[in-house]
Amino acid sequence: MALVVGSIVIAIAAWVAYGLLKDDPKPASWRVDPAATLSPESEEIPILVQESDCTSGRLATGRIVAKVTYTTESIIIDIKITPLGKGDYECQAVETPYLVVLNEPLGERDLVDPNAPTP
Repeated sequence: MALVVGSIVIAIAAWVAYGLLKDDPKPASWRVDPAATLSPESEEIPILVQESDCTSGRLATGRIVAKVTYTTESIIIDIKITPLGKGDYECQAVETPYLVVLNEPLGERDLVDPNAPTP
């Protein structure tokens, strides 16, 4: 019985430690890929995502989380990136290509980046 209780305590401690050490996704800015041709019928938006953390030039592929919100005037694309984790990374400007798939056509709505730097 003591072995079972001890194992449960260790498992809970490991789970809590993982939760405390794990980095939550951080906001990232993006822009529409300049090679893209968008129309009111577009249901896919190719974007280039700029991570705010230093990553030694590593792309954010596989670490991007996108939340899309639809209004009558705009489509808000909120991009977050799960950090690489602890490490000594050099800062290099690198953009990761990412395809946002919409649930409905773009129409005449504006595309909005809620994480874009303000002028």
